Amino acid sequence: MNKNPNIILVGNKIDLEEKREIGKEEAESYAIRNNLYYFETSTKNNEGIHEFITYFAKHLYHSKK
Repeated sequence: MNKNPNIILVGNKIDLEEKREIGKEEAESYAIRNNLYYFETSTKNNEGIHEFITYFAKHLYHSKK
């Protein structure tokens, strides 16, 4: 299964777990069903930011070639 590299689903503010409306499992399942890349991030706690930025930058670089 190839993921659609043009669509990235990002769950932000994962540090606010108590206010979350969509669970991680549901978001991951949606991403899998739709062949999307999925990242969860929190800039407050510096979680997932490096992984997301690295993927995005590499994809952007390769799409411009």
